[in-house]
Amino acid sequence: MTNKILIIIMAFFVSGCSNSLIAESKAEKPMAISKKMSAPVKIESSVPKNIQAGEQITTNIRFVALADIPELNVSAKAYSGLKLILGGDETVVTNLKRGEAYNMEVTVLMNDDIGYVAVYASATNARGKTNHNTRSIRFGSPNSTTVQKIKSKHLIENDQGEKLIIMPAEDR
Repeated sequence: MTNKILIIIMAFFVSGCSNSLIAESKAEKPMAISKKMSAPVKIESSVPKNIQAGEQITTNIRFVALADIPELNVSAKAYSGLKLILGGDETVVTNLKRGEAYNMEVTVLMNDDIGYVAVYASATNARGKTNHNTRSIRFGSPNSTTVQKIKSKHLIENDQGEKLIIMPAEDR
C-alpha cells in the first residue's frame, strides 16, 4: 500500500515538473514582431529631370488618403543641396476622405547638383491614434564632382583603417 502511495506521489511530482518544463519552453519562444503601421496616405510627387545648380523649381506634392483620415498633418523640409523658398510649412488637413488628395506646392532653389526634400505626413484616426509616413524626394542627379565632394566631406577613416560615413544630425 505504501508503495502505491509512493508511486502516486512520484507520478504527481514528475508530471508537475514536466508541465513546468513545457510551460518554460513555451515562454522562452520569441514573440512575433508585427510591422509598424504607417499613416494611410500615399505621398506622390513629380520632379523635372535635368535640373542644374542655381535653378529654382516648383513642384507639387500630393498626399492621397488610402482611408478616411479625420486629421492629417503634412510638411516638407529641404536638405543637402536645396533651399526651400516657398511652401512646406506644417499644414493640418481635416476630414480627408478615402481617395481624396491634398496638394502641397513647394519651390526650392538648387544649391548643388543634387538635393533632397523630406516629406512628412502624420494621420490621426477617429480614436486618437497617430501614425506617420515619410518620403524623401530627390532633385537633380549627382555628377562625378558632386560624388567626390560628398565622399570627401563625410567619409573618414578611423584608427583601425575602417572607412566611416559621418552624416550631420539635428535635434527635433
